[in-house]
Amino acid sequence: MTKHLFNVLIDQKHPLSPNFIPAHLVNVDIPFLCEKNDEKRKMYKPAAKAMQKMYKQAKQEGLQIYGISAYRSYERQAEIFNESLATNGYDYTISSIARPGCSEHQSGLAIDVSSPLCSFKLDDSFRRTPEYLWLSKYCHKFGFIIRYPYGSQHITGFRAEPWHLRYVGEKTSTIVYSERITLEEYLQMY
Repeated sequence: MTKHLFNVLIDQKHPLSPNFIPAHLVNVDIPFLCEKNDEKRKMYKPAAKAMQKMYKQAKQEGLQIYGISAYRSYERQAEIFNESLATNGYDYTISSIARPGCSEHQSGLAIDVSSPLCSFKLDDSFRRTPEYLWLSKYCHKFGFIIRYPYGSQHITGFRAEPWHLRYVGEKTSTIVYSERITLEEYLQMY
């Protein structure tokens, strides 16, 4: 994966191949709620390093950011999508869960995070934590964006996910943050 791939759109219209596995996946050295050998602890190496740096800064400021899920294979995404279809139905699933191949997690550039203050949930309760407030102000300084911000579903195609961070590099993340735009809008402008 080269630097320009940091700014590739991955969504329903721009899927990754079922065979795509990012090179240079490494464990992210932050607390996770899963076993040490679980693949969801992995990210593409530059993204993992940036996440570790961001975690250390947040920890120094008294915050508790935990990784929930980073890398996710095509097959694992298919399982999650199909489980949601069976449990939650089509309308919810299509607006909340990426189809297999359409998940940024497969790229190794995305990570879902949470906090003990919201019982490690990936729902709106995370938005009310100091961890989310800090991330919303500072994650861009480490090359990350909150990928699915509130009020952007008509642009991104997904409900807001304040816990879903995407590594795009510091240049892009700073523009997305300062212009208050989505990755889709950024890619249309640049």
